[in-house]
Amino acid sequence: MITKPEEHDVDRAGKRLLRGVLEKLGWILNDVQEDYGIDSNVQVFDGKNPTGAWLHVQLKSSRQSEYSTDRTFVSQELSVDHARHYGLDMRQPVLVIHADVAAEKVYWYFPQLDKNLATALGNTAARSITVRIPTSHELPQSASDLLIHLDQAYLTLANRELVSASTQSFAESLHHLPDQQRLACAFQEKNDVLKLKRIREFCRQQQFGEARSRAEIVIADPDSTVEVKFWAQIQLQGLDYHETLHAGKPQIELPRLVLRHAKALQRLTRSGPNYLKFHALIARHAAELEVMAHASGSLFMALRQHLETGGNPMMVLGLYARRADLTRQIVTKYNRCVRLARYAATYKDRWALGVHSLTLLRLSQFS
Repeated sequence: MITKPEEHDVDRAGKRLLRGVLEKLGWILNDVQEDYGIDSNVQVFDGKNPTGAWLHVQLKSSRQSEYSTDRTFVSQELSVDHARHYGLDMRQPVLVIHADVAAEKVYWYFPQLDKNLATALGNTAARSITVRIPTSHELPQSASDLLIHLDQAYLTLANRELVSASTQSFAESLHHLPDQQRLACAFQEKNDVLKLKRIREFCRQQQFGEARSRAEIVIADPDSTVEVKFWAQIQLQGLDYHETLHAGKPQIELPRLVLRHAKALQRLTRSGPNYLKFHALIARHAAELEVMAHASGSLFMALRQHLETGGNPMMVLGLYARRADLTRQIVTKYNRCVRLARYAATYKDRWALGVHSLTLLRLSQFS
C-alpha cells in the first residue's frame, strides 16, 4: 500500500502558512522549480508597487518546533554545507524561514548577518549546525524589522564584494558610475568612519598614543568632512580627559580642558551643519559654567581661610568683591544655560547634542 509521507504534509502546510503570511504583507512568493537549497524567491512590494528588493527563501517546516525555555528563540538545524552556502557563498540575500505549523507561526533569520555562524562554520567538523531564530522575528508583525535587516544584508554582501575585489577591478568599476566627485567624497567619508572605529579600538586597548595620532590625522585631513572631524575631536577630548584625570592634576583642569575642546568644536563647525553647531554651543556654555563654579568654590575656600586666620582685611575685601562679581556672571551664565536646555528639549536633532545637553536639562529642572 502506498502512503503519503508525513514530511510532505508538513512541508506543504509550512508553504501554505508562509504564502498566507506574505499575502497579508502584499509580497509575492515565487516557487523555485529545481531546488538546490533554495525553495522560493520573494519580491517585496510597497502597496501595489514593487520596491526592487528580492530575496531567496529556504523554508524549514516543523510540527514540533524546539523553543527555548523562555521561548525567546526557536532552534533550527541546518546542514553545514547549506549553512556555509547561505551564510558565506550566496551573493544575494537569503532568508531562512522556520514555520511552526502546529502553532501557525512563521519566524525569519538572515544567516548572512550572523557573525557567530560564520565563526562556527570555520571551526567545526560536524555535518550539521543549529542556529537560534528569535521569536521576536515573527511574521507578519516584524515585517518592518525584516526590511531593515534586508538592507543590512545588501550592504554586507556589497562590502564582501568590495573587499574581495582587486584594486584594479575596483578602479575600473568606478568608470560605470556618474558623478565621480560625489563618489570620491562618499568613499572618503566611509573610510574615515573606519578610522574612527579604529581609534575607539585603540582607546579600549589603552593604546592612547596611537589613538591620539590617528585622531589628529583625521582632523588635519582636508578631505575629511566636518562630521568626521567633529567626532575625532570628541575622541581627542576623551583622551585628554583620561590623561588629566589620572595625572593627579588639580580638579579645575578638567572643566578647563572641556572648555578648550568645546572652543575647538566651535571652530570646526563654523561651516555647519547646524546640529553640530548647537552641540558645540551647548558644550561651550556648560563648560564655562563649570569653570566658573570651580573658581567660585576656590574663592570661597580662600575667603574662609582668611576669615578664620585673621588675614589681611584688604585681601578679604578683594576676595568678597571678586566672588560677588563672579556670582553675578554665574547667574547670567546659568540663565542662558537654562534657555539652551529648554530649546534643546524640543530640538529635532537632540540625539546629537551629547552629555552636555543632559547636564543643562538637569539644571533647567531647578530653575
